Amino acid sequence: MEMLVAAAVFASSVMILLGIFPLSARAVRQSQLNLIATHLAENQLETARARSYEALFTESLPAIPFTLKVNGTDLNVTYNVTMDVTEVNPGLKSVRVTVSWHWEFDRNLTLETEIARTAP
Repeated sequence: MEMLVAAAVFASSVMILLGIFPLSARAVRQSQLNLIATHLAENQLETARARSYEALFTESLPAIPFTLKVNGTDLNVTYNVTMDVTEVNPGLKSVRVTVSWHWEFDRNLTLETEIARTAP
């Protein structure tokens, strides 16, 4: 009887552990895709900060394809980056960068900053 209980506990433990691995692998993939999106958004914000105040305008960048290797197979994801610029006050613009992509379902990430006109 003790062997039967021990085998049942062992089998249950193994089943639980085997169920955790696919979930953790999925979380790692999602984290990698989010990290790429964050990098793209931060890069676009830095590009906006480097421009003159007058050169800031709403724009969409060309789609950015990306391939991630997952267990020997390719995971192809296309990122779309848009930059929305609005004038909040005279001399102050709000810059919102949104990166969107599809993996299992539509996802997006948005970063925002404000840029002020500098005196010459």
